[in-house]
Amino acid sequence: MFAVDLRTLCTITPGVAHQHMPEWANLKATINKGVKKNPGDLAGPGIYACFWDGGLIYIGAFSGTTSDPYAGHVIDRAFKHIVGFTLRSDQLFFNPAPLARIIAELDHDIATELEAAGQRGERVQSEGGPKSELGSSGAFCATYNKAKFAARHWDVLRDATPDDLFNRLTFAYRRIPAPASLVTKEDIQKHWIDKIEGKMIEKFEPICNTDGRRGPDGPPAPLEEVSRHLDRATEEVRAVLAN
Repeated sequence: MFAVDLRTLCTITPGVAHQHMPEWANLKATINKGVKKNPGDLAGPGIYACFWDGGLIYIGAFSGTTSDPYAGHVIDRAFKHIVGFTLRSDQLFFNPAPLARIIAELDHDIATELEAAGQRGERVQSEGGPKSELGSSGAFCATYNKAKFAARHWDVLRDATPDDLFNRLTFAYRRIPAPASLVTKEDIQKHWIDKIEGKMIEKFEPICNTDGRRGPDGPPAPLEEVSRHLDRATEEVRAVLAN
């Protein structure tokens, strides 16, 4: 697993939040022009990790494009996370159940301001996905766990500049080709990448993950430790497939 310099792949631009959203939801992340032409080792399938101040906060899986698991570019996932985990995205939205839980359980200004946003309009909430005005490419659906992470670091995050985010949030990726027995995108996703991702989440319990978690988030882990366990998880899944 190698660290990726996100500044070379995407740009964060401060702007103005939607009229029905908290003023801090005002940052736009965009992919730099030409980045996706030569993805190299940043094409799927693989596992990526997000870190805050060097400690793991999220594990994710990438499996290329709709038609080809070995195509695409992992930046399609990474650039959203920078402004998504932090709740600073100008394309931020919540599904109804997580939003209700945040308002009910998160004793923080974030919950208070999101509740007020809901009273101003429907922009903060979406049933099953982003409303059409958001656009599918940049929308970020936040969860309770991601709001909890943001609340922990809100003294920094609420007014963080793009440079602040690039300096404290880092990203790493490993392309992991599937065994020859797995050919279709569906099989590679289900029997390879998702299995490896599940083992990683089970091991580290990152705060921003939701799927596969058993309990409270574990202590932040550095890139070296995450990379070592990824080796182990990959071989464990490979062994199961070989039997």
